[in-house]
Amino acid sequence: MKAETRSSIRQRAISAKALIVTAFVPVLAATLPVPANAQDIYHPAAPAYACVNPRATRALANHADPRQNDSGWVRFVISDGRCFMVSPSEKWEAITSQGGMLLLRRDPPRVGMPPLSFLPAQVVTGAPSLPAAVAVPPPADTLDNPAAGALSPAPPIAGDTATSTSDISHILPEGWQKPRLADPDTTQSSTHTPAPSPDAPNTTPRSTTGTPTSDSGGTAALVIVLIFAAIIAVWWVRRRAREQRLQHAWQVIDTEIESQASALQVRRIQLATPDHYGTVNLVKWHKEIEYFCSSRLVTILSAAGYGDQWPLLSQHTYQRVEEVASRSRTGTAIPPRYMSDPRVFDPRMDPIDYERHCALLLEQAGWDARVTQASGDQGADVIAIRNGMKIVVQCKLYSSPVGNKAVQEAYTAKQHQGADAAIVVTNAEFTPQARQLASTTGVYLLHHQQLPEFAA
Repeated sequence: MKAETRSSIRQRAISAKALIVTAFVPVLAATLPVPANAQDIYHPAAPAYACVNPRATRALANHADPRQNDSGWVRFVISDGRCFMVSPSEKWEAITSQGGMLLLRRDPPRVGMPPLSFLPAQVVTGAPSLPAAVAVPPPADTLDNPAAGALSPAPPIAGDTATSTSDISHILPEGWQKPRLADPDTTQSSTHTPAPSPDAPNTTPRSTTGTPTSDSGGTAALVIVLIFAAIIAVWWVRRRAREQRLQHAWQVIDTEIESQASALQVRRIQLATPDHYGTVNLVKWHKEIEYFCSSRLVTILSAAGYGDQWPLLSQHTYQRVEEVASRSRTGTAIPPRYMSDPRVFDPRMDPIDYERHCALLLEQAGWDARVTQASGDQGADVIAIRNGMKIVVQCKLYSSPVGNKAVQEAYTAKQHQGADAAIVVTNAEFTPQARQLASTTGVYLLHHQQLPEFAA
C-alpha cells in the first residue's frame, strides 16, 4: 500500500514538472534573441533625422518646404517629434511597416533611443559596411541649418510633399501654419545640396560646448540680487551710524547751551542795546556767540569725540544760542522791544524821544526848537524861539499825574534862560497842587496835543 502511494506521488511530481517545462519553454523562446533575416536589416543611406512621430520624419525630409530654412521651425519639429540624428554606420532592424513608413530599432540598442520611423528612401537593405558607431546628438550649427553639410536629411520622396505638409500640421505651433517665404537663392542652394556618399563615415564633431541652462541663469540672477542687497544693507548701516553720531553730538551741544542759559541771557541784554536812533545793534552780541561756540562748545564737542560733526551743526547751534538767550528768566521769550519814534507819540516811547516829539510839534508851528536834555540846561527840556520870543518847555512822559516839582523846574528854567514864558507839557494829568502853583507863577500847563495850538 505504501509502495503504491509512493509510486503515485512520484508520477504526479513528474507530470507537474513536465507541465511546468511545457509552459516555460515558449516564454523562454520568446525572450531569447532570434537572428533576423537579411531582408529585415537596414542602415541609413545618409546622415538624416528619424523620429518617433512619422509625420516629423516626413516634415524634416521634405526639402521643398520653405520652412526648412527657418531654424526655429526645425528645432520645434525635432523637439516635438522626438527626432534623432542617424548615421550610415548604424545597424537597424525592422519591426513593422505601415503607411509607407518603416518602424526600425537600432542594433545594438542605444540608451534613450526608442524605435524610429524611417522613409523607405532613407534606408538601404543590409548591414552597414562600416563598424557601428555610437550616435551623437546633432551639433548646434546643424540645428540652426539642418540642410547644410553632412547632416542633411534624406532627399524628398516624389509625390510626398503635399501629404507630409498636411500630416504634420498638428505638431506645429500656431505661428508655423503659414510658411515664411524664404530667399529664392537660399532656398535653391539648400534644396540642391548634394547628399554625402553612403560610405562616408560620420565625421561630425561631438558638441562639447553646452548652452547655459535655466538653472545657471537663475543662479546668476540670484547672485546679482544678493550682491545688490548686500550693497544696500552696508549703505543703510553706514548711513544709520552717521545719523546716530550726529544726534549724539547735538545732544552734547544742546546740553551745554541749556546749562549756560542764564549767562547767555545776561550777556545778550548787556550787548544788544539800541542806539540813539532806536536801532538795536547786534554786532557785539554776534561776536559773543562766536566766542562762546569756539571757546566752549567746540572744546566740549572735541573732548567727547565728536569734533568732526561741528561743521554740520554750527549753523543750527547759532540759532539755538539765540533762542535760549532770548528767553527770560522764567523761561518765556522776551517780547520784541518797542522801537521808539519821536515822530509818532506812543506811551511806551523813550522819554528823550518824547522831548523830541514836543520839539517837532513846535517846529511844525514855526518855532526854532531844540532839545537840551543832553546839556541839562537848568530844567529846560526844550528851548524854542520865534520872532524874538523865547519859551522854555518842561516835558514829562508820565503814567500818573504831574506834581509841583515839574512846575518849579519850569519856572526856574524861565528865570535862568530869561524866557518870555514857561510851559509844562505832559501826556497825563496835573495834580491840584501843581495847578495852584502854576497859577501863581505864571507857568502854563498843557497836554502835548495842545502845544501846536498854543504855540501858534
